[in-house]
Amino acid sequence: MPNDETRSREELLAEIARLENELKTQQQSFLDDRRQLAATFDSAPTMYLLLSSERKVERANKAMAEFLGLELDSLIGRGFGELLGCANYVPQGPICGGSTKCQLCDIRTTVEQTIQSRVGVNQLDVPFKRFIDGQLVERRLLLSTVPIVIKDDNHVLVSIEDLTTVRKIEEEVEKSRRMQSIGTLAGGIAHD
Repeated sequence: MPNDETRSREELLAEIARLENELKTQQQSFLDDRRQLAATFDSAPTMYLLLSSERKVERANKAMAEFLGLELDSLIGRGFGELLGCANYVPQGPICGGSTKCQLCDIRTTVEQTIQSRVGVNQLDVPFKRFIDGQLVERRLLLSTVPIVIKDDNHVLVSIEDLTTVRKIEEEVEKSRRMQSIGTLAGGIAHD
């Protein structure tokens, strides 16, 4: 029969084994949660970018890569204006904001304000001009920002939806309504 000292040692070893198993279970749960969160972020239909306080991309999702026509891995570490193909981007200047036109850019201003004030912006409809294969293309974007602090550094989660097609359809519907109104008015005048 074991003495009290041996039993205490056996109890301690059993407790250590139990704690080690609990730690392994928690680590596996953490890894599973992390994989699930990464899969959700990467698969979201909305475009996402996580920007550092230096306005460099730390993370992006597949929707953003597809919108830009780039490989997902090539987005990381690039400057915001360069990455988006902004028409005002100046390669020799700062990452974003090197052009005199940048002060008027709603996207840049919103990101800057979010970093500085730690207050996000929800669903701001902004115009955006970018170069695609050397051609200037105008887009309408729905922009949202969320401030995030990571390791005591301000970051911004940028959410972007391309509204270009939706806005064109809305304009066509409005034009059709105006034409219908003119037709109704012309019909009324002809009747009189």
